[in-house]
Amino acid sequence: MHSKRLIYATILMFLVSSGISFAYNKREKVKPSTELQVFGVKFVSPAEKGWVKLVENPGQLALGKEGNSKYETYAITASLFKLPSVDSEEDFLACIRKGRKDDTDPERFKILEDQDNLCPEKGSYYVAYHTLSEDYAAAKMPRDKEYLLFEMTGFYWRSAYNPNIGIHVGYSQRCFPENQDPDFDKKAEYIIDQFKLSEAQ
Repeated sequence: MHSKRLIYATILMFLVSSGISFAYNKREKVKPSTELQVFGVKFVSPAEKGWVKLVENPGQLALGKEGNSKYETYAITASLFKLPSVDSEEDFLACIRKGRKDDTDPERFKILEDQDNLCPEKGSYYVAYHTLSEDYAAAKMPRDKEYLLFEMTGFYWRSAYNPNIGIHVGYSQRCFPENQDPDFDKKAEYIIDQFKLSEAQ
């Protein structure tokens, strides 16, 4: 798998969580517990107010929500990307790891935690990941802060209906260190579980 294919799948997550202003007040609001769909992937939005659509097209969906300040954000993204043939789940995992590494700028992000593993209990060709880093070059950064925390969790999955299609789903928070959400893992698990694969691929 070429890393650029994974970059296509993950760049949206970094974009909506990098501090770039998306004018939340001008975006389409998402009603709580509303069913949305990226081509072949169904999703029920969080049961809370404040989420808006940032990107929506047949292969990508991004929702955003402001945090405790204008510098802080939550994001949910889903995207499809083309996969080459892989011979085994171990090869799939190796490709995902390489793509994630290539997509991380070591001059911008100081990685504090990073995990990615196959999760057979979720399905075949399913890689779950979690990363926590210090972001030293966010587009929106207060002058009195050296960095902001960026936490992200999600999965990569090869479609069971089309082995040439990969699916990336992620949930993230970008915040001041003192505002790190203690319920992040619980919220992420709930949100990720709302994504369901359909046969329309």
